[in-house]
Amino acid sequence: MTTSGGIPEGIAPTSSKIYLQSPPASGAALSEITPESSAKVSSLLQQNHDNLHVFFDFEDRLHNHIAHHLLAIYALGASPANLQFAYDTNVKHQQPIGEEKPPVLQNISQSTDWTDYLGKADLYHTFLQFFQNSIDEVGWQETVSRYVFSEQAVKDGMPERLVSGFLHPWIHLGYGIEFEQPAIIAEALAQTAVHDDWPGKYLKACAVATANRDSSNKATMLSLFQEAHGSSKLRGSTKWTDPQKNKAVYANAFDEMVALATKWYIPPTADDTTIKQAAAELVSAAVYACAATPRADKKLKFDFFLMHTVTSNVFLDVWIRQAWVSNAQKALLLNYFGWMVINMYVSRGCADMDIGQVNSYVPKGGEAACAKWEAITARVVGIKDDGHVPKMVRALMNAAEVTAPYATLPGFGLGKEQFLKIAAMTADAAEDCGEDEPLWVRSTGHEEAWAKVPARL
Repeated sequence: MTTSGGIPEGIAPTSSKIYLQSPPASGAALSEITPESSAKVSSLLQQNHDNLHVFFDFEDRLHNHIAHHLLAIYALGASPANLQFAYDTNVKHQQPIGEEKPPVLQNISQSTDWTDYLGKADLYHTFLQFFQNSIDEVGWQETVSRYVFSEQAVKDGMPERLVSGFLHPWIHLGYGIEFEQPAIIAEALAQTAVHDDWPGKYLKACAVATANRDSSNKATMLSLFQEAHGSSKLRGSTKWTDPQKNKAVYANAFDEMVALATKWYIPPTADDTTIKQAAAELVSAAVYACAATPRADKKLKFDFFLMHTVTSNVFLDVWIRQAWVSNAQKALLLNYFGWMVINMYVSRGCADMDIGQVNSYVPKGGEAACAKWEAITARVVGIKDDGHVPKMVRALMNAAEVTAPYATLPGFGLGKEQFLKIAAMTADAAEDCGEDEPLWVRSTGHEEAWAKVPARL
C-alpha cells in the first residue's frame, strides 16, 4: 500500500534511500505538507544523492545546494511544482558524482590513517560509500559520534572540517540529522571529509586558550562585535583584495582574533540550561550581525558570508535536542560555531552596525506583509535562487521561537517582530534585485563590496 503521494507506507529511510513523510516538528517548519510534496522531495533528493557530486567546482569547493534548497522549501510548504522548479534551476551546473575508488575504500575502511585521503574532492563518492557502510553497520548516530567527536576524528580535524567551507558541511549534516535521513547524513560526512580544515589553526588555538576554564565567560557575542569594531588591528586585518579574508585575519591579527573570540566560551561541564541559552544567544547574535550591517545609503543587501551564519544557526537547536550527543560535545559545537561567527564578522571588515534600519524598514506591501510567517514563506518557496533566500527565512522562523524565552536578557538584541521584519526584508531584497546587481554583497564592511549596488531610494 502507498500513500496518496506515492511513498510506500512503513518504508524507513536508509543509508542509500531517502524517504520523507513530513517535516520535523520545530519552529523551522510548517505543519501543512501534502503527501505529494513528500513524494516529490524524496524523489528529487534521491536523484541528487545517486548522481551528483557535493561540489560543482572542485578547486574553490563551491557547493551543490540542492539538498539544502529542497529540504528548506519543503519545510516551508512547497508544492511539487515548487520543488521541481528549485531542482531544475540548480541541477544544470552540477558535476557528476564521480567514480568510487575501491582500493581507497578498502584503505580507509581498514586503517585509521586517512592522511592521504582527507581533503580530496575526487574521493567524495568513495567516502560516501564508506559512511553508508558505517551507518548500515552501527547506525547513523554512532557513525556521527565516531567521525565527528571521537579522538581519531579530532586527530583528523573532522570538527574543524565540519565548520569549514563557510559552514556548508555543518548545514548539510544538520539537515540530515533534523530530517533523520541517513543517506543525507552520509553525504554530509563525506563532504566534511573532502573539505580541508582551514579554520583548524584558529579553532584549536581557541580551544587551547580556554582549556583550563571551568565556567562560561560573561561576554556576549554582541559585545564582541562592538569590541572588534573598535579594534583598529582587527578592523584593518583584511583588505578588499584579499582572496580569502578569513585567512587574512589569521595572517594579520591571529593573536588578537583568538583573544577576542575566547571571551565567549561554554565549558564541557555546562548543564542543559546553559547549553540551551548559549545556543539561543548565538542564533540571535548571528541574525543581528547580518541584519544590522547593510549600508543605509544603498539598496538593501545582506552580506553573503554573514548570511551563512544565519542559515546555519538553525542547526544549533537541532544539535542540542539530540539526547545521544553529550553536553561536552554540544559545548564543543557551540564554541566552534561562536568562534566562527565572530571571525566571520571580523573577516568581512568589521562593518558598522545599525539595527535601527530594521525597526524603521517599511516592507513591500506594508506592515501587513510581515504580520505572519505564512505570508513570507509563500513568497520564497518559488523564488529562483540556489536556496539561500528560503534558508534564511526558515532560520529566522526558528530564531523567533528559540530566542523568545531570553529576549530581555543581555546578548539578545532582537524580538519576534524584528525577526519577521528581517524575513520580509530578505524576500523584498530578492524580489527587487535587478539583473546587473548582486543579490548579496560580499564583505559588507569594505567599500568596494557596494560598488555595483544602487542608492537606496
